[in-house]
Amino acid sequence: MTFFSIIVAFGTFPFWIWLLGKNYIDFKKTKFPWWSMFLSLITLFIPAITGLLIRRYRPVLANRIGRFLNPIAVGKENYLFIYF
Repeated sequence: MTFFSIIVAFGTFPFWIWLLGKNYIDFKKTKFPWWSMFLSLITLFIPAITGLLIRRYRPVLANRIGRFLNPIAVGKENYLFIYF
């Protein structure tokens, strides 16, 4: 879902700015953060594809990594839930 929302943002973000700010913004001078949007897409895409490839071609390694990362993820989630 996050990947899809970032892809959709490439089109909807300029449309939203145009729709709401066409009376206030000079679009010839406006710079959209395309590079930041692209980097957020890449930083999501590369780890996801890496995880899928490891899960597909090295399932034993994926299970070992999963045993290590699952307690970290649960601990982080509990910390965020309790203290924030």
